[in-house]
Amino acid sequence: MEKLCLPIGALNQGDLDWLTASGRLQEIAAQTALVQAGQTIHEIYWVVSGKLATVVACPDGVDQAVAQIQVGEEIGILPFINANPPVTSTIAIAPVQVLQLSHQQLTSKLRQDAGFAARFYQTISVFLSNHLRGISHLLVRGQTIAEQPLRKALLVFAELYDSDLEWMVRVGIPHQLPARKLLIEEGKTLDAIYILLEGTLAVSVSAVVNGAHMSKEIARLATGEILGEMSFVDAQAASATVSTVESCLVLALPRAQLGTKLQQDDRFAARFYRAIAVVLANRLDDRLTRYGYGKRSYDKDQPLDAAMEYEDELDINTLEHVSLAGVRFDWLLRRVRGTH
Repeated sequence: MEKLCLPIGALNQGDLDWLTASGRLQEIAAQTALVQAGQTIHEIYWVVSGKLATVVACPDGVDQAVAQIQVGEEIGILPFINANPPVTSTIAIAPVQVLQLSHQQLTSKLRQDAGFAARFYQTISVFLSNHLRGISHLLVRGQTIAEQPLRKALLVFAELYDSDLEWMVRVGIPHQLPARKLLIEEGKTLDAIYILLEGTLAVSVSAVVNGAHMSKEIARLATGEILGEMSFVDAQAASATVSTVESCLVLALPRAQLGTKLQQDDRFAARFYRAIAVVLANRLDDRLTRYGYGKRSYDKDQPLDAAMEYEDELDINTLEHVSLAGVRFDWLLRRVRGTH
């Protein structure tokens, strides 16, 4: 196979050489589904040539294309990150050539090479951030989502080390914010990533409804949520406005100091970008399923279906880390309270 010369995010030529040597080229005919929603996959794909569409099953039963996937982009990210079947389908618009790599091969490489892991998860984080921005038009149609307290904190702190939290306490700046205080403004650049330690935040986006401009609240964020991570990884302005619903304690990680740390420490970068990728993957999954796209939601009046995977579930791999992640979050909260 010839060497890949595609611009794949933060991956360097050495990374691309490894992908070329380890992967397998596959030809996909036009109008063929490469990935089918709800069906388990064990591979990740990179688009070498051609174009594909991401398709969701809408609540009204009609399939809708919500994004196009271009040369150099990845397919099958969510199933690799969260080990769940995909909630969207991927269909070739025209004849496509993809590079296929098994989860087993990729996982082995990520464990052995911290530099590759850092660049890979950084690339994945940018891709997921762009995808979330791309489906924002779908979110204004639904009801406000109330995030589960501590769920996202467990996802993040299961990935980080105790030493990572020590560093965050040293460089982080705690802020005690009153109710109805603006934290992030849509369209503005950010100089920090925020961790919500206490309180509730409201997320809203600007929208045009029936010809009128309005602000639509799309989510309520609970303790443990990460904010500003999309703008950090993709260097774009904030995609939403975030304000406090009640008194909140947040820890701000300055962008400049975080960027320097990520450049100097591959192992920290690998853990940090993986944590961000996990958060974004679960957020994308949540947004689609809770608004009625993709998987079926659980109704409290229905019996549980053992064969169905519901969006509120944490998979067994995550559950194994819940205790340790909870301890880490509690430790961080106590340390920040002590310095505030």
